[in-house]
Amino acid sequence: VSVFLEFLLAYYQYKTNQLLGLYAFGETRYEFGEIYIQTRASGTFSHANGLAYFFELLLPLFFAMVIVEENKLLKFWYICVFLFGLFGMILTLSRGGWLASAVSLPIVFSVLFRKRLTDRKYMLSLFLGLTAVIILGIVFYPTIEKRIQAYDYGSAASRRPLNLAAISIIKQYPVTGVGMNNFAQVFRLYDTTGGSAIFRTRGLVHNLFLGVWTETGTIGIITFLWIFLSAFIVATRLLTKVPFWYSGVLVGVFAGLLAQFLHGMFDPGFRVLMSTSMLVYSMIGLIGAVSVLYKTKDKQLS
Repeated sequence: VSVFLEFLLAYYQYKTNQLLGLYAFGETRYEFGEIYIQTRASGTFSHANGLAYFFELLLPLFFAMVIVEENKLLKFWYICVFLFGLFGMILTLSRGGWLASAVSLPIVFSVLFRKRLTDRKYMLSLFLGLTAVIILGIVFYPTIEKRIQAYDYGSAASRRPLNLAAISIIKQYPVTGVGMNNFAQVFRLYDTTGGSAIFRTRGLVHNLFLGVWTETGTIGIITFLWIFLSAFIVATRLLTKVPFWYSGVLVGVFAGLLAQFLHGMFDPGFRVLMSTSMLVYSMIGLIGAVSVLYKTKDKQLS
């Protein structure tokens, strides 16, 4: 339902270049919103990349549900939501989100659908799916091409100097970092490269991992990565042991988290927004829930 509503709001923003006025739900202009709102939809996440984090996290899970769900009514619902989410992702004009989804969705397909490729009754589904992808590609190709070729006001070029600036701070505070949520305040103060001068006042490094590393040090980044690595390990171990439907949940969540990691290589990442952060850790909780449920059933059977 959230994906559906966010798509409707994003479509309105994209077509009208205006906000609907849902400020109580988080709809607002970004700091540089006069530029972004004219070309990119942000939903209730204040920035287009925030909305992209939302869609790229959930799209793989809905795609997985389309494959594993046997109930026809539910399958139709998942197909509709997946398509709305895909449209919404395109409307964000987020190159990082597009790249992340282009990697995560084929992973879901290859893991879940490969066992069914030899089954005749699924060949029609495969044909219809490929047809839909081709049609979507044709319809949205002009928008995607325009976004990729358009001038980005130096956004892409700023990534490298900002990364080097963050690394210079890490070298000064390698163990414990500069403190949680202190990066924006001390970026220009401790930067020895001059790369942070891109920002007039406070700024953020466009790399999720360097941001965490700078604030929490080596101890913090190891802990941060271990949270996700442990989820990946648990999901991988359970994948061949649980029923097919539950494997869809595991693969969908796994691919969604992987998408966050890929996008996080080029942007501050999900952690800059409370809403996306809560959603990411809730998705990790789904892996934990499947693990607990499987162990409970396994003990009952034994």
